[in-house]
Amino acid sequence: MYLGDKINFYCPIIIIAIGTIGCFCNFFTFTSPKLRKTSCTLYFLGGAVFDLLTLDFGALTRFLNDHFEYDVRIQSRVYCKLRSYIVNVSPAIATCFIVLAAMDRFMSTSQKQIYRSFATIKCAKWIASFCLIICILSYIHYIIFADFSFICSLPKGVYGIFTIVFSIVWTLFIPHLLMLCFGFGTQYHIRSTRHRVLPINNQQRRLRRLETQFIKVS
Repeated sequence: MYLGDKINFYCPIIIIAIGTIGCFCNFFTFTSPKLRKTSCTLYFLGGAVFDLLTLDFGALTRFLNDHFEYDVRIQSRVYCKLRSYIVNVSPAIATCFIVLAAMDRFMSTSQKQIYRSFATIKCAKWIASFCLIICILSYIHYIIFADFSFICSLPKGVYGIFTIVFSIVWTLFIPHLLMLCFGFGTQYHIRSTRHRVLPINNQQRRLRRLETQFIKVS
């Protein structure tokens, strides 16, 4: 019992600390001069931002609520709704940016110019903004319909079942299916371009090497 309590207390601290350090390392990496001008970097950077928000707000507030007597979630209904919204929308947005990074690699490796035109920093900003708005609006029902009258947890019944199905389909199934499809599509593009002429200068070689590294990461 004593050992279990210690594990439950210190493990979240370690996870939050390591996760925060990892997110800041991503910030330093993806804001470097060599990477920040690529569209894929924008998506990875957006994912790191919302991963950090998930850790330092969702996980940290859960840790404080579990190990300290005062629970602000019960005291404030507004805070309870807001926290429920943020801890659900933040990881969903982070996952969305990873899907966009996979899509970007699919577009950039295509032989068709119209597809490659979407893998630019200008288009990436518009695509990221549009998807960000979609994610924010799709989770707004946590603020509008969720009723936290007595305890800070989703009520049982029709709405509770809806949130479970919504999370499984919208947050888990669709994003991972898209990543799988983009991954296979990228592999197909790479195989179909193996017989192309190799880059003839150092700048093109560095660009091809950078593109390959992004494909492996995504």
